[in-house]
Amino acid sequence: ICEMKVLMLHGYTQNASVFKKRTDNLRRKSLKGAKFVFPNAPRPCPPQFVATDRPAEGQLGWFDNVGTTDVRPAHSRNVTGWKESLEGLVKVVEEEGPFAGVVGFSQGGVMGALLAATMPPQTFKFAVLMAANDPLDPSVQAVFDPASPVPLRTMFIAGDADELVPPPATKALADRFTDARFLVVDGGGHGVPPNSHLKTIAAFVTEACSA
Repeated sequence: ICEMKVLMLHGYTQNASVFKKRTDNLRRKSLKGAKFVFPNAPRPCPPQFVATDRPAEGQLGWFDNVGTTDVRPAHSRNVTGWKESLEGLVKVVEEEGPFAGVVGFSQGGVMGALLAATMPPQTFKFAVLMAANDPLDPSVQAVFDPASPVPLRTMFIAGDADELVPPPATKALADRFTDARFLVVDGGGHGVPPNSHLKTIAAFVTEACSA
């Protein structure tokens, strides 16, 4: 795999430290030799969405549902904070790049897609976006130009048992890209792909870097 720097975008209720641990195998086996940048999302998660398997402090998000309802951001047609988060990530790319690729999980995958749609076409060589849904908020959808799909080689990964972001939601996001690979993990839930798929991801990254 080429010498490179990769931007790593964590999911909702996670943070850089959590995502670093959860992508340990992925980074060692699919992105061997790369350097990684793990920015933290800027928004503390609302109490109703805080994961109970770890301390509430430090659980972060890139955007939130408007209001205090129990609708998760992934299912909301009215979200807030995404513009500020996107501006922050553009700044990270400009100040800490160049980056060969971006890897995002869940809400971080959505942000990775928005970043790819926003930055100049040659900013990244590849993206790997896991369990990421096509945004439902029309203002977020407007970042993508239906007449001009995102020209970035991207692997979209979905678990066929993911109840939070089912495969059709990820496929809808993949359809906004000109060169999208769509990988469905049999029995996979809302998480990082298992070891059995890491060689496939490694081959994709190698191909993208050598193109």
